[in-house]
Amino acid sequence: RSRMRMRIAWSEGMGAKPRGCRARRWFLMAGSSQRAGLRPTYCKRRLYKRSQGKGILVPPLRCAKAGEAEVCHYLAQNGEFVLWVVEGRGLVERARGLHSPISPTATQALGRVLLGTLLIGESKETMETVQVTFKGNGPLGQVMAIAEKGHVKGRMNAYTVESDLVNPGGNGTVGDAVGRQGVVTVVRKNKSLQQYTGNQQMGITELVNGEVAEDLTNYLAESEQINSALGLGLVLASDLTVSSAGGYLLQMLPGATEDTVEKLEQSVSSCPPVSEMMEARMTQREVAESLCGDLGLELVFQKTLGYGPCNTTNLSERMAGALKLMPVTEIRSILEEQGMVEMECEFCREKVVFTEEDLVARGVIGEL
Repeated sequence: RSRMRMRIAWSEGMGAKPRGCRARRWFLMAGSSQRAGLRPTYCKRRLYKRSQGKGILVPPLRCAKAGEAEVCHYLAQNGEFVLWVVEGRGLVERARGLHSPISPTATQALGRVLLGTLLIGESKETMETVQVTFKGNGPLGQVMAIAEKGHVKGRMNAYTVESDLVNPGGNGTVGDAVGRQGVVTVVRKNKSLQQYTGNQQMGITELVNGEVAEDLTNYLAESEQINSALGLGLVLASDLTVSSAGGYLLQMLPGATEDTVEKLEQSVSSCPPVSEMMEARMTQREVAESLCGDLGLELVFQKTLGYGPCNTTNLSERMAGALKLMPVTEIRSILEEQGMVEMECEFCREKVVFTEEDLVARGVIGEL
């Protein structure tokens, strides 16, 4: 019952599907489900009227507004798996606008990392912060996203891929842009971890192919021993704005039966790519039905998440700390030329201005 199975992780937008192999199954299992570290603690009370025919309990869909993503969290009626489905066009478009100018392939990469981080963050405890960092050998350099307190934000070292300059419509792959070799690092920060790991826990795994979804699925399997299926999809319009974006994260719970696993393997592998489902304007409910077939689901909750923003107070403190690492002579030179020191956040593009009085008060420079 605890035999190994192949991973399924669709890095879509390029329409990629799982590759075949000697194993018949595509659903990921990293050892027995008892090691998954999950507990079915979600409320199984029926919150909404049962939808006809499918056994999925859902309210009317609320589409995400500009700059936001809408996440629906489902629990299997048999208590054997959980599922998160996100519609995130508004959030990814907000990120694209903030980091503009940005090339199409870079938008694809940033969007996938943002949505993947958001889904992993939703699978953790409410007050937990999740930071995902891709360090590959591609032209984008380091790609990072942070999910915390109902928000997610991201940044990259570079926002242009050379192949996109040759073809403005974008013809590169995310894997080539992120890099085929490198590592993905996930840092979880939570006070409940303090007695074990000093308030945070870090896991590092090698990149599978740089397409994001497979890399994150591999991380969940190898580092956290969680049986998961993860799909991400993003489509750009002709004007290079985000036309649709979304994804899902399905995780098995301890005690899942072989019959349920087999049904999920069949239904997930037969689903169209996420990019196609989102472009067809399928709701979270319809995506969930496609993924789970005739297995009944209950909606635990649905919530709205936004992009950023950085906490202004914390942002000022961090930037002041960074200024303390600079030579005082260089800071004085900037003050003489501009009369102030202006710094910009790489995640949200918010700017913080320090006057000479501010810098003295914060101990960055001394009084003349």
